[in-house]
Amino acid sequence: MSRGKALALGAFTAWPVLYMILFMSGIFVSIVADLADAGPGGEFPYGLLIIFPLHLITMLDIVALQVIYVLYLIKTDAVPQDKRALWVAVIALGGMLSMPVFWYLYVWRRPDQGLPEPAGERTVEERAPGLDPAAEQDGTGQGHTVNVVRRVLWSLYAWPVTLEILVSSAFSTVELGLIAAVDVLLTVPSLVALHMHIWDRRTFPAAVWKIYAFTFLAWQLAYGFFLEPAAAGEPFDPLSLVTAFVTVPLFVALFRYAFRAWDEIPSAEEGRAGEALP
Repeated sequence: MSRGKALALGAFTAWPVLYMILFMSGIFVSIVADLADAGPGGEFPYGLLIIFPLHLITMLDIVALQVIYVLYLIKTDAVPQDKRALWVAVIALGGMLSMPVFWYLYVWRRPDQGLPEPAGERTVEERAPGLDPAAEQDGTGQGHTVNVVRRVLWSLYAWPVTLEILVSSAFSTVELGLIAAVDVLLTVPSLVALHMHIWDRRTFPAAVWKIYAFTFLAWQLAYGFFLEPAAAGEPFDPLSLVTAFVTVPLFVALFRYAFRAWDEIPSAEEGRAGEALP
């Protein structure tokens, strides 16, 4: 595939993600505007004349891209045979979030045509925890592929949960006031830790994240069981525990990030030095 065609395919691949961000931003702005407007509204929602066609185009784009990428998987030699079934599943389930990753790894970089990898070794922060450095250096790229799949699967959880938490927090702040605003301020760092965990980026000392992780857990228990029901003037609803299970992976990522042993992951230079020792 030529560079021009690869860029065109990349543009179509990026559009669903961009549209999702724009759509959610538009919904949020619309909600805030409706809450600020106390008067009755009888105007026709002309925005639907734009949103509906864009929705339809985006849905057709996603379906067409999935077909294109599956056909590309079948025909190309860029993807190893033992990884094709995995990528078919990831593209089918991950959709618009997984296809940009596949495009970058197997269309833009085109390993089947022998193009060189980007210059420079990956740093310690860019390695996934627990991966064997030898797997990344054995020439097969197996460790790198595992890391990419891990990031795709985590991203499939992280972005919808992030959007849902931010939107629901906006509603809660309007309804409950100060106590909900405090909850938002304490929740945002957990979302930051979630995304930093996915992309293996180190921020702030580990001690800060450890203290925050336990503080946030205690706050969420107190807020969910006592503070929020008291602010709403309603008794605690046990059914809310069902929705709380959605945040379990968030806490898993937060505590893994807080207690991550960054220094135990050797760099490429350290790995080669160790191999040179008798």
